[in-house]
Amino acid sequence: SGVIASIAVFLSFAAVCALYLQVLNGTLQSVTLEMFSWLKVGNLHIPFSFLLDPLSVTMMMVVTGVGLLIHIYSIGYMGEDEHANIYHESHWRLWVSIGHHSYVLSIRFC
Repeated sequence: SGVIASIAVFLSFAAVCALYLQVLNGTLQSVTLEMFSWLKVGNLHIPFSFLLDPLSVTMMMVVTGVGLLIHIYSIGYMGEDEHANIYHESHWRLWVSIGHHSYVLSIRFC
């Protein structure tokens, strides 16, 4: 039912743990990945980019760790539901992997 999705979230958590080890060792520096120019008018340039730094890696640890625990719990909770596969394979995996990581990594302007 939700085993494939749980494995996908666990692999994401393992990748973030590898990044977190680099944070603890002090080898991870701040990296900005600019995907494209979102808005450019005159001297104003607003890129669509992601920032990977120790704070964002720490937040990804929280997001994927808690998301994995919720995912494992929901396997039992949704076990008798006839639409459990839709919940696990589609909605929840997209919410954890794409939605939260994109928010955590995005550069926010204050």
